[in-house]
Amino acid sequence: MSTIRNGKIARLPEAIREQVNRRMAGHESSTPLLAWLNAMPEVREVMAREFGGRAIDKYNVHEWRKGGFAEWRRQQEARKMMERLCAGGHVLAEMGSGAVMDTMAGYVAARYVISVKQLAGQGGDQAGDWNRLRDCCQDLVALQRREYLAQRLELQREKVQAGLVGAMLASEAGAPMPSVPAGAVPGAPAAE
Repeated sequence: MSTIRNGKIARLPEAIREQVNRRMAGHESSTPLLAWLNAMPEVREVMAREFGGRAIDKYNVHEWRKGGFAEWRRQQEARKMMERLCAGGHVLAEMGSGAVMDTMAGYVAARYVISVKQLAGQGGDQAGDWNRLRDCCQDLVALQRREYLAQRLELQREKVQAGLVGAMLASEAGAPMPSVPAGAVPGAPAAE
């Protein structure tokens, strides 16, 4: 879930924002970060074009640290989690897609518990925080619904395949072969 940001650092090219985030992750203080940023021609160009030439200041860095950088860290954490899950590709293949979804749902549920505890202790924008949690929950439900529909489709295909095999065996034994009803197999042509 990504928020549209419109501050000074958010308007910089992606490559520069990435460098800012990496420097912040390395605990670089705002003074050298500001000196580096405001000395870059690309940064000065964006500031001139969109902010009347006003340089990036400590307040902008503070706001980015709370917003864009915090989001970047969450994305990095999610990327690392998926890399760990995918590190043993054979393990995921053995688990099957349902087990992968169950693992992800468990991770998201744990993150919800942590987030709820953090929200309860902050006393900040509770309505906004709950809206973000609700958005995440809707995303999770949508993922689970897709997984359910994929499993249901696979079961339908297996049933039709089993029926076709049974009909072919019966035909070989001399019994008449039944036709498959139109629409019984998604994507397959109707029987004539």
